[in-house]
Amino acid sequence: FDVWIALVVIVFFLILIRSGRLPTEPFHFWEGFICGMIMCWTAGLISGLLIWQVSLYYPLPFQHFVDSGILSLQQGQKIAAENLRLSTTLSETEKETGRILLLKNLDLDLITMKKMVPAQLFWDEVKVKIMYSFLLVPLISMFMRRK
Repeated sequence: FDVWIALVVIVFFLILIRSGRLPTEPFHFWEGFICGMIMCWTAGLISGLLIWQVSLYYPLPFQHFVDSGILSLQQGQKIAAENLRLSTTLSETEKETGRILLLKNLDLDLITMKKMVPAQLFWDEVKVKIMYSFLLVPLISMFMRRK
């Protein structure tokens, strides 16, 4: 779904070209920053809505996602328990405490994963795109700014 980011950028630039406001020289930092944030947030919103709608109308991929997440959690717990068992630096009480904490955390994670609904994917996608925008847009705006 990240292809939609490129489409949103193209649409925004088509709007700029159509309005005749496409600059002949690079943007100021604040212009690039604002345009980049608007594009990333819009792309995150569109991407999140598409993922949400697809998982509502075609629930099988969403169910596979949840099932593979549960399987991954269970395999990770087995590996962590084996590493804890093989550890030579921990005492037996520390190993037992670690095993109990692993089981408790696994139970909480499994409950959370089983309760997952498609709307949570929407918010996850939007949050990820917003995080990317705060990391990447200022860097791009700094390097591509008008000097």
